[in-house]
Amino acid sequence: FRDRDERKDIEAAEKRWHEIPFSYAGRRLTENGVIDLLVKDSEGYKIIDFKTDELKSMEDLSSAVDKHGRQLEKYRRAVRTTLGEEPVCSICFLDYQGKIRLQPAGKDAAAPVDETDETEESSAEEPDRSDYFFGENSRTDPRFS
Repeated sequence: FRDRDERKDIEAAEKRWHEIPFSYAGRRLTENGVIDLLVKDSEGYKIIDFKTDELKSMEDLSSAVDKHGRQLEKYRRAVRTTLGEEPVCSICFLDYQGKIRLQPAGKDAAAPVDETDETEESSAEEPDRSDYFFGENSRTDPRFS
């Protein structure tokens, strides 16, 4: 990954945050997660989730994108709700046929995830910015205001 253009783009980004914990506390649903990498560049916000799954075929890749795509959509919702911008989401598979593959995920995937298949709780309420918490100091951290 060190020699890839994607890493150079990440390092050149205007801002980047690693391992951002977040919590969502709604009336009917509580979610917790950790966003591996959030970057802001001239195109906007990007979420990259790193996975070490050993993927040996396109079928394995498709299955992994579907599996992890739901997780990325939770991250997307957290960023969109708190920062007011729609991020682009990707999964960086570190072992796809022995190589690295950066794959668009969720709404950004070539084969979109069926959004009607969400749980009733997650589709029943629209999150509010005040329902999300990023890390310990997110309430006072100017990056998230």
